[in-house]
Amino acid sequence: MRKAPLVLWLLAGALGIASAIEPTHVELEVPRPDAKATAPAATLTGTLIPIVADPLVLPTPQTDLSAVAPALAPTIVPAENQALLPSAGPAALERQPEPGGESRVEAGQVQFDQAHALGPGAVVVAEIPAGAATSLDEVVRQNGSRKLQGVFIQQEQEGSLIAADPRDSYGNIFKYYRPVEMRPDLMAEVKQNLGAFGKIGYGLKRSVNFWDKDPYKVWNAWSINAKLEYLGKLESAVITEKSKDAAWKGKVSLILERKPGAPEFLTINPHMENPPAGYEKTPGARFLQPEIVSDRDHPASTINEAISRSRMIIAETGHAGTQYHVFLKADPQRLLAQMAELQSALQLVNNLLFAQATTAVENFANVSHPSLLPWHAGRSRRVAELIAQARDQPYVSAAEDSDSEKHAFVGLRYWGMENGKMVVSFELRGASIPWKSRRKSSMVRGSEFDDASLPERDYSGVQYYLTFLSLYAEKLNAGRAPRQREPRLDLDARKANALIDARARQRGFPPDAYYGIEDFSTRLSGASGVPQGYLFPFAASAADSPALAALIDVFLEQSARARALGGAGAGFEDQRQNITYVFGSAYAAWARGYENQTAERLRALFRASAASGG
Repeated sequence: MRKAPLVLWLLAGALGIASAIEPTHVELEVPRPDAKATAPAATLTGTLIPIVADPLVLPTPQTDLSAVAPALAPTIVPAENQALLPSAGPAALERQPEPGGESRVEAGQVQFDQAHALGPGAVVVAEIPAGAATSLDEVVRQNGSRKLQGVFIQQEQEGSLIAADPRDSYGNIFKYYRPVEMRPDLMAEVKQNLGAFGKIGYGLKRSVNFWDKDPYKVWNAWSINAKLEYLGKLESAVITEKSKDAAWKGKVSLILERKPGAPEFLTINPHMENPPAGYEKTPGARFLQPEIVSDRDHPASTINEAISRSRMIIAETGHAGTQYHVFLKADPQRLLAQMAELQSALQLVNNLLFAQATTAVENFANVSHPSLLPWHAGRSRRVAELIAQARDQPYVSAAEDSDSEKHAFVGLRYWGMENGKMVVSFELRGASIPWKSRRKSSMVRGSEFDDASLPERDYSGVQYYLTFLSLYAEKLNAGRAPRQREPRLDLDARKANALIDARARQRGFPPDAYYGIEDFSTRLSGASGVPQGYLFPFAASAADSPALAALIDVFLEQSARARALGGAGAGFEDQRQNITYVFGSAYAAWARGYENQTAERLRALFRASAASGG
């Protein structure tokens, strides 16, 4: 019996060695948010950045973008583009809400858009020079490892310590970052508060080197819970002793620093998103949703390099929420001269992606997602104002800004002036890297079997759009953006209601038998105002479109159902899921039709962006 403690100690030591070699996955224990106190929120479902298939092999140019055209002479803004510039002068943008403020739109009273018309018309793309027939998949492959000219890529990898996916990695943000200091008094408090499982895990990890008093060895042995508790205590201490600015620089944490041996392209200090609703009182709440960001002085110079960084970060930390910034530093007048082309390209790519994200009924929640919205004339107006004013400092839209140039699948971010050049970026947001099973077939005695391997992250969609944006940015920076025009989109609730009412009269619906777009959309989505996605089909379709008429028919039927049930209470809630499913199915059918009409225009723009010459 006296040997039992020794055996247990040896077993603990062996487990400690194994733990040191292969980090133990520890589930984060955090209090569940109070469901009653949390407002309904739309969730992002489905593949948000699907790859655009290119089944046809059409004539495209040889991809030769190794040199950018020489600097152009000072340009004059064409008359058609001057109409897009602010009519009220620099003060126009000053009236925009400050970052973090609100910009509410009264549905049915104020348009989301305030811009001049871009001018309707079919897409006109620069003529493609003669060359070997090359599919867009081949264009993507050819440009993956080519060093970009006048363009570079930075990225953000978002993660969560609440719901990490173990298929990606057993690691986390602390693979790369640690506290700037380890205070003995705070360490003692954390150690004292360790629970039973926390003490066991800590003991196992420390048993292999219990004699080592290095405080960072103690930090490495702690569970995620203990690390968060320590960070919360350190944050409070630094703020009390010094100031909030000593702990935070905006969303950048100054009490965490990059570890020795971590990739040098990462920022010295990590970024943090605000904790989700219901988790505000969790120990170390400000550190629950960290971001791993590439440093501005160490951008990726090729598309493959940017994606390789994502692969590594996801594998080592599980930070799979990816956003890419395709940066360029351009002459302001050159950008102004290409304003119509730029705005039209932003509208085309964003609205095709928005439609693709809603073509399956299970993705209907994307219609009311608060951060990935359709592109419309108000956003085009904002881009024109930012570039025309050439501010020295970056511009940040308010959280609820309906004209935000950021909250789209491809945002246009303005970062200020640098040595007479304007710094802007195309931000590829919501870049879904979906799981995909890799099945291999093998023949055994004349019978075919599927060898099901583990699923892997599929980067093809991200690479496709990152290539398109990089090639387009090179053309734009050289003053050779492909000529193209998309009809402007006015996301106007009044227009939507007028079309709904006209169809209701045709079908004999009494005016008081159904809800308008505002009441119906807010009841289904739980949003405080009409989501832009509900207005999108009314802006993107011709008034006499059969597809739009079919969607309005289902809208009227389901809206009448909702109104008959009172639009609230138990009766409505019992039927809400079915009403949402029926209308979501009709919306998905409309979106598939819109995608079919629009996809070839984006492929044409992609080919023009990849074309050699002007």
